[in-house]
Amino acid sequence: MAVPHRFRVRAENFMGVGEASEWSEEMIIDIPPSTPSKPRIKKLSATSIQILCTCPPNGGSEVSSYRLTKLKSSSPDSTESESTQLDIPISPPSHAGELIHVVDDLLPGATYVFYVEAGNRCGWSERSVGSEDVRLDVMLPVPVSFTLNIRTATSLRIQLPTYPTIESSPAIVGCKVVAGRKKDLQDAIVVAGPAKGGEEVDVDGLVRGETYWVAVGFVGEGQDGAYSDPIQAHLA
Repeated sequence: MAVPHRFRVRAENFMGVGEASEWSEEMIIDIPPSTPSKPRIKKLSATSIQILCTCPPNGGSEVSSYRLTKLKSSSPDSTESESTQLDIPISPPSHAGELIHVVDDLLPGATYVFYVEAGNRCGWSERSVGSEDVRLDVMLPVPVSFTLNIRTATSLRIQLPTYPTIESSPAIVGCKVVAGRKKDLQDAIVVAGPAKGGEEVDVDGLVRGETYWVAVGFVGEGQDGAYSDPIQAHLA
């Protein structure tokens, strides 16, 4: 699968087998990518979001691009929507198995739904299921603060924030903790959670002597909230 093939044919009857034909032109037996996962949405600002979507390998050639479809309606109750498509070639931080893409210039008050397709040299996958409804004015809020303490030379203890009283859509179901060595969190990975708001969680397995930037975000059904301002932790 997804490698070049060439073919020859021989004819056979009761007298025997004939000479083989000349080799065929080179052919590649391939299939389109598998259907991408349901897009996860992370609010970045009052007008922008980040979309994350995975596409597991299926034996076909590697994913080379993604296609993002955006449906916009003026309100949650509107029956009319505006559709736009964008083809996104693979480039960091995205890779063949995952789309990570920022969508800017969205309008607070409007409702959006996003769909993703994956493409390779054979064609396009089936369209993913739609994301949760995206309404920037009611999306998951950003945690205002959290508490961090150095527990050992290789671990931290985090006091997660409690859930705010304001209504959000989707509802908050937990918190997660990310840590990285860059203040902008571009290299951050999830190190704890999802866990219930207000709880203490321990982050183990860190490197002695390293400095980490740690932040917390709320988690909803099918949606990740933006991270809090990071706190610096130096492990002596």
